[in-house]
Amino acid sequence: MKKFNIQVSGQNIFLRLNNETKRYGFYINIYSSGPDEDTAVSHAKTNIINRLQSKQEVVKDMLDSLVLVAEEVTSVDSSNDLEDVSQGFVWYVDDEASN
Repeated sequence: MKKFNIQVSGQNIFLRLNNETKRYGFYINIYSSGPDEDTAVSHAKTNIINRLQSKQEVVKDMLDSLVLVAEEVTSVDSSNDLEDVSQGFVWYVDDEASN
């Protein structure tokens, strides 16, 4: 299997923080593997959705509006164990969507 470093942007996700719900976007750098790039991207998107569903702050009944875009996909050396690399979300308030 090939391994890929995938930079994903997410838009139109709603978080409830301090009793207030706002629209957010995020970036995440995630590693995924598959027989080809498309399969790896699909696995990465599924992984992201599963991680978001486990977050308490995410408004689950509004997850259908989430948009995920693979901004950049890079093939990486498959001899490295990339599964243990910590991957986190970088959040921003999606002010443009509110206008």
